[in-house]
Amino acid sequence: MSYGPLTTYSSAEELAAATGIRIDAPAGATDVTYESADTDFAQVVFTYGEREYTLRASTSSGDFSGLYGEESEPRKLNDADGTVLTRVRDEGTDFFKLVWNAGSIKSILTGPGDTPDIEIAEVYNRLNAK
Repeated sequence: MSYGPLTTYSSAEELAAATGIRIDAPAGATDVTYESADTDFAQVVFTYGEREYTLRASTSSGDFSGLYGEESEPRKLNDADGTVLTRVRDEGTDFFKLVWNAGSIKSILTGPGDTPDIEIAEVYNRLNAK
């Protein structure tokens, strides 16, 4: 699934109003950008620590991560929401892809392939902190 030109918003609230999907960068993130391409897709790009991450969420099924290369064997990280981690080599670059569901919303977090599992888990936990 490819998303064409993205519309940029000034806040998570504006993004949620446009898409009906409420996502935000984790506490402590910097360089946060809120974007969408249509009413069922929301994206937040942010820096956390030294790395840039992309969080995408949609009511659509399928893989909308933007990564379509060779994937490692998926590893389940959280049984409650079905969180699955894979490593992806896309056009010679390594990434990680973390996928989970919250109700009708599917979320996909991606970032640099050299991100240690413990850092991925930290970002995931901060994203899902209530």
